[in-house]
Amino acid sequence: MTKNNLILYNEIKKDVQKWRKNNYDKNEIKEILDFQFLDDKKQRFKFLRKVQFEALETYLFLRFQKKNQKIIDLYKEYFPKKTELLKALGIDPINEEINSILIDGGGIDEIFDKIKNNNEFVKKYKLENLKETLSLKYPSFIFSLVMGAGKTILIGTIIYIEFALSLITKEDEFLKNALVFAPGKTIIGSLKEISFIDIDAVLPKRFANILKNNLKITYTQDNQKNVPIIEGSDYNIVITNIEKIRITSKKTNIDLFNYEKKRKQDEKENVANLRLKQLSSLKNLGIFSDEAHNTYGLKLDKGLKKVRQTIDHLAEKTNLKVVVNTTGTPYFKKQILKDVVFWYGLMEGIEENILKDVRGNIYSYAEVRDENFISEVLDDFFGEYKDIEIEGGHKSKIAIYFPKIEDVTKIKPFIEKKISKYSLDVNSIFEVNSKSSDSDKDIFINRINDKDLPYRIFLLVGMGKEGWNCPSLFSCCLARDLGNSNNFVLQASTRCLRQIVNNTKSARIYLSQKNTKILANQLRDNYGEDLHSIQRMDNKFVEKKITLIKYGDKLPVLKTKRKVKKYIQKKQAIKNIKIQKPTIEENKNSKLIKYDFSKITKGELTQKEILKIKDNHKQYLDIFQVTQKLVSLYSLDTFEIFEKLKNLFQDKISLLELEEIKKQIEKQIDNYKIEEKEIEELLTIIKKEGFDEEADKNGVKIYTTKILVDREKLETLLKDKNVNKNLDKNDLSFHYNPYKFDSKLEVDLFEFVLEQIQEKKENIKHFLFIGGITDTSKTDLVFEYRDKDGVLRNYTPDFLVIKNNEEFIFLETKGKHLEEGFKIKEKYFKSYLADKFKYKLFVSENENITTKDKQFIQNEVLK
Repeated sequence: MTKNNLILYNEIKKDVQKWRKNNYDKNEIKEILDFQFLDDKKQRFKFLRKVQFEALETYLFLRFQKKNQKIIDLYKEYFPKKTELLKALGIDPINEEINSILIDGGGIDEIFDKIKNNNEFVKKYKLENLKETLSLKYPSFIFSLVMGAGKTILIGTIIYIEFALSLITKEDEFLKNALVFAPGKTIIGSLKEISFIDIDAVLPKRFANILKNNLKITYTQDNQKNVPIIEGSDYNIVITNIEKIRITSKKTNIDLFNYEKKRKQDEKENVANLRLKQLSSLKNLGIFSDEAHNTYGLKLDKGLKKVRQTIDHLAEKTNLKVVVNTTGTPYFKKQILKDVVFWYGLMEGIEENILKDVRGNIYSYAEVRDENFISEVLDDFFGEYKDIEIEGGHKSKIAIYFPKIEDVTKIKPFIEKKISKYSLDVNSIFEVNSKSSDSDKDIFINRINDKDLPYRIFLLVGMGKEGWNCPSLFSCCLARDLGNSNNFVLQASTRCLRQIVNNTKSARIYLSQKNTKILANQLRDNYGEDLHSIQRMDNKFVEKKITLIKYGDKLPVLKTKRKVKKYIQKKQAIKNIKIQKPTIEENKNSKLIKYDFSKITKGELTQKEILKIKDNHKQYLDIFQVTQKLVSLYSLDTFEIFEKLKNLFQDKISLLELEEIKKQIEKQIDNYKIEEKEIEELLTIIKKEGFDEEADKNGVKIYTTKILVDREKLETLLKDKNVNKNLDKNDLSFHYNPYKFDSKLEVDLFEFVLEQIQEKKENIKHFLFIGGITDTSKTDLVFEYRDKDGVLRNYTPDFLVIKNNEEFIFLETKGKHLEEGFKIKEKYFKSYLADKFKYKLFVSENENITTKDKQFIQNEVLK
């Protein structure tokens, strides 16, 4: 194996991709993961970002495909050779002492034993992180996602999915409770985002409805001695910081002259113990730490961190299922944390437009200790960024870091005088430091992006770790040489990287030569990235906002009739399903016939495959669980099935018996015929309810959403009505703006039709590009079809022409190489159309529609 292949998360990623290609393995998980996409090609997401989806996939893969293994067991599985295993764990197998143990001693087991129990051995080979990993008695995973990637949304989505799976399946492997640790002493801020996740956006309806009826979210409060939950209850999300529940030292320094101080200390410890006791009552617990470095970090001389001690305590008191840690960097003290199972780094964040790029924009100065430096920085910043507007109406900002408060006091008068040159006054400057009031700190930490704030220049001292959500910052400047400790240079200089909608501008960083070297080292140590590569990296995608122009009465509702199939039994409904107790032969494989129920469309069930199941007679479900599964699968009477099972079995049924019972039932209900019924439908072209509601600059209510566009295709595939006014002189198109096309063939057809409409405008009411909006919450023009494998998918044509005679014509473009695979979709859609609905497919071998197709448009579509 190559060196790169000895990294655990790389191996896991390969297996997750295979799992995806195999269409996952658990029906409910597949249903939820497929739900995350807007299109059948699985290229456009409904709610999650691509990185969040891939992290979610990885989590579900490890939990249920890999059976929730501990990290060390995953290493052993992926690296079965002893030398590869040692290398993957950061141990040099060629080292004389290591090699001697491996060959002549107790082998891998002795090496692991030394790491667990011999601190001198651990110190000698710098294996502190590995010692901690080997000591864990429960699965604990680290998901490393760069700042701005959406770690909080990921945590909330994972919990919602686990809870929903538990409620739907009634299986014990899923989480029923979750504890979320926030970093620092406050839980106010980003973690509250969990409460605002749209459950309907991440879960199919049947999962979402049952979850909303059971979910309880609790934030611990400073003035509460307990956690406001019912002990032993289910489906709680408890969000807290570790100070409120952590294990505290039992020893207390007694101050003989201050009994009040001693009493308060005792009271604080009792509160922590009470909260822990309550949390220990929660079943099927999952713990989520919003910053892995708060959890990890074994110090041989001081022991485990308090967070880890608290988690260990909960693991002993309850059936802790899993611990999930998120972090922005997988490194700790230059060592990569061995528990990392997913990594999405700085370079990926820049490329996929989660972060602004800094391409060619890290400026290094020999001297940063005088007014000339500040003057040059301000001239450069306001020359480049002065008029850039951020979403919501406020302007771009710059943060300047100083070592001491005295430095700010000294330079501020100069800055006040300097900015008058840019028509700014002293109200544009804001000072905040470690000694500032809580309200001033809150402005920088939580409110810097508020559109009503007048501040453009932030003068900062000692604010290295707070206030990461600063997309309105376009530049950071480190005035004076600032320290090398605690990654301050990295944190301070990269704070301006969070991306905003519609931005194509790079961020800019101003540093001394000394700090530039420190930044390079800290980038390497924390992200494994090279500064020169970051300087050359740009955004592959640009996030753009689209705004509704026509909706409601401005667009007609499409009235259509379609035939639907109804499956009814050929004979009178079977009221008495017969179930016999299966005869299962012990300790042998059993061959089971699995029926393909999707073939019911042909009026029959057909055998799809033969499954070999081993030892399933040893795995049991209780009768009530089996009843629920059978009733859900086959729409049977609950009481009837329960009574029949109860008479045949005592309390439980093996999985193998269940499969045989399902086979018995399927044979009896293979008795259907198909009847067709015509129903009328009203189809809304655009549904404003599915868009975000906001106010424009004039306070007028508008509806918007966000899309990602490939930077290289901005000019060719994104058509903005305000820029390309010639495209729509008669306002016949653009029901939202801008349009995002997928191919130049679509663009060519769009521009040709608009040009021809000018002469045939008396015949045409609307010509709309509908292929860009495929979310059922935003439009009804999403049509279902089954692919060659019988899987239900969605399809939306590219264009809709609405004629004045109320005729509707759908137009579709396809490259010649895609024509064959499109036939199933086309055949189904044509069967859906009513009398006044027409459909035409245009196929081309290049980027332009053919002359023949142009003639068809002129003579048939626009006439």
